[in-house]
Amino acid sequence: RRIQNNRCMRQRNWLRDYQGKEEVILVEEEKDINGDSYFVGYTKEYVKVAFKSENENSGSLVKVIIDNNLDREYMLGHKC
Repeated sequence: RRIQNNRCMRQRNWLRDYQGKEEVILVEEEKDINGDSYFVGYTKEYVKVAFKSENENSGSLVKVIIDNNLDREYMLGHKC
């Protein structure tokens, strides 16, 4: 249990390092998260990011600034 807690803490610290950074996201799909619609994708380091947009195509590259954690799975970002 202690090892698992340490791993979770390291992962949270690693993700916290992305806050405020501009990243390019490879868009995968539109997804409903907590009742809101987001486009979701990955950075080149495989960080999962969700962001709001009018329309994005799967496979497109989008520049976002990562704000904070949206939930346990995704970081929240906004388009540049």
